[in-house]
Amino acid sequence: MRKLNIDDVLNAIALSDKFDMVKVIYSLNFEDKEDIEKIGFNAVLALLRQATTEDMRVELFTFLSAPLEMSVEEIRKLSLPNLVKLILQVADIEEWKEVFTHPLDLK
Repeated sequence: MRKLNIDDVLNAIALSDKFDMVKVIYSLNFEDKEDIEKIGFNAVLALLRQATTEDMRVELFTFLSAPLEMSVEEIRKLSLPNLVKLILQVADIEEWKEVFTHPLDLK
């Protein structure tokens, strides 16, 4: 397993466009805006709900296979709690939160 890199981010953006994730995320009701893990978990669930066809599932699992360093078949067999734990390990929430809450501080 490795940390996310810029290629992963760009692939995630392309995948989110295919799954229309901006619309989906804006439709989610986030009552506790301070609970970043709850927001992340809800976003992961929303993403999984979009994987309604086998082709979409393969695209999602293929995307996840790079940073998780697992095969598509291994990812397919993961439980949802384990998948979320692994995603949280490769995407350091505090790092990403910092990037998106203080973009002007980056120089």
